Amino acid sequence: MAPEITKEIDSLLIGARDAGNELVPRKWGVEVFGGATPWDYSHRLQDIATEYGSATVHERYRALSIAPMQVPEGYVLPGEVSESVQCLDSLLDRLRRKEGDYLYPTGDWIDGFECGPNKITIVAAPPGFGKTTFAMQYVFDVLDHDSEITVFVANAETSFDVLLGRELTRRSGVPAKALRFADLTPSQMQAVEDAADDIRPYLDRIEVMPGPFGLGDLQSFTEGRCGLLLLDYLQLFAPGDDARVGVNQVMRSLRQLANRDWGVLAVSAVTRGRNKNGSSYESSQLSMASLKESGEIEFMADSIYLLCDDGPVDDNDKVRKVDLQCGKNRHGERVPHDLVFNMPAMRFERPEPVVEPHSEFLDYGDANPFAAESYEEASF
Repeated sequence: MAPEITKEIDSLLIGARDAGNELVPRKWGVEVFGGATPWDYSHRLQDIATEYGSATVHERYRALSIAPMQVPEGYVLPGEVSESVQCLDSLLDRLRRKEGDYLYPTGDWIDGFECGPNKITIVAAPPGFGKTTFAMQYVFDVLDHDSEITVFVANAETSFDVLLGRELTRRSGVPAKALRFADLTPSQMQAVEDAADDIRPYLDRIEVMPGPFGLGDLQSFTEGRCGLLLLDYLQLFAPGDDARVGVNQVMRSLRQLANRDWGVLAVSAVTRGRNKNGSSYESSQLSMASLKESGEIEFMADSIYLLCDDGPVDDNDKVRKVDLQCGKNRHGERVPHDLVFNMPAMRFERPEPVVEPHSEFLDYGDANPFAAESYEEASF
C-alpha cells in the first residue's frame, strides 16, 4: 500500500472515530462500528510492517488512538514489545550495568550466607540450639558491614533487652550468667561498658516491633518501610486457629515484603521426632520436613538453613560443633557452613583449623637447599 493511500485511509478512520463510531482493532486491521454495517478501511498489519517497517505501523496506529492499550489480548502490534522481550532487555541492561544479585555483607564466619533484598531466608533449629543467637549475631554483623541498612526486629518470644544482653556477652567475653544476675567485677563491668559503646551507633538503625505480635501488627510495622526484617519466630505470628493455614498466610505476607525489596530472615520452629524414648528433638537429623507447618515455608522460602548439632568440642558440652546445613537455595549452590557454638559466650564462630602433629616439617625436604636429591647423593 502506498503511503498516500495509507494516509487517506487513516483520515477516513479518524473521521469515523470523530463522528462517534468505534474503532475495534483486529489482527487483520481495524473494524469500524457505529453504522448499520461494520466496515474496514485498514490494511493487514503485517503487510504494512513488511513494506514500511514496524516503527511506521506503530506510529500510524498510535495516531488512530488504538495502540497499544486497545490491542486484543495476546496480540502484539508491530513495533510493540512483548513483556517477555522487555524482561530479557531489562536483564541485559542490568548485566551491562553490573547490577547483579546482592547478599548482605558479613564477616568470614558466615561468608556467602544466602540472605539479601527480595529474598526470604529461613533458619531453623530446636529450642535451645542457638537459632535466635545466630540470627542476632548475623544482624549485628550485617550492620557492621553495611552502613546504610536498617534492621527491623520482630521477636515475639524474647524481649529486646535480653537480646542486647546476649550481644554484650558476645562482644565483652563476660559470661551470660554474670550479666543476667548483674554479678560483675569492676573489670567485667568495664568490658561491658566498652561493648555497649561498640553497639550504640548501630541501635539508631534497628527498629524494634513493640507488640502485640500478630500478622496484622507485623504488616502495620513494615508499612511504608524497607530494610532487613528479622522475624522470630514465624509460627508465633500465624493468625487463626488452624496453624497450617496461619503459617501459609505469614509466608505469603513475607513474600509480598520480599517483592518490595525487603530482605527477610525468619527463624522457624521444628517438629519433634520419634525415637525409642518417645518424642524428642533430633537436632543432628533435621531436614526441611522438620520445619513446623513446613509446606508453604518450603515453597515460599528462597533459602532454608538448618542448625544441626554435631557433638561437643573436646569434652566441653557447652561448646558445640554445629553443621549449618543449607536444605534449599533457589538461586545457587547449597553451601554448608561448619561452625562452633560457644553457649556461655553466646557466639558462633568458625572452628579452629586442625593442625597435624609436626605438619610444619612435611615440606622441609623440598624447601631445604641442602637436601640431597637422591639416596646415593646422601651416601658416603
